[in-house]
Amino acid sequence: MPKSRPFYVWDGIFDPKHRKAIGSALWEFQWCISHITKEVDGIGSVNGGKEVRVNDIQGDLGISDREIRTNLGRLSQGGYLRLKRRRYGLSIE
Repeated sequence: MPKSRPFYVWDGIFDPKHRKAIGSALWEFQWCISHITKEVDGIGSVNGGKEVRVNDIQGDLGISDREIRTNLGRLSQGGYLRLKRRRYGLSIE
């Protein structure tokens, strides 16, 4: 288990609109927020824009890769994340 550390989350996440839109993808959303290492013009880059493999998320959350892919898609469609396919994984903003 990685060392635990605090990170901040916008309290607008509690709005029922967001709760409904994010649903069970909350864990992947929080994982991405906690891994933002670079921000430009209000857009955060997970791991500084380096490729993220589903296995990386799976290892931390213990959720199936299928569920992670589904939830990342849900977050992307809802406008919470921007995903770009890369050779060995995804870049996530």
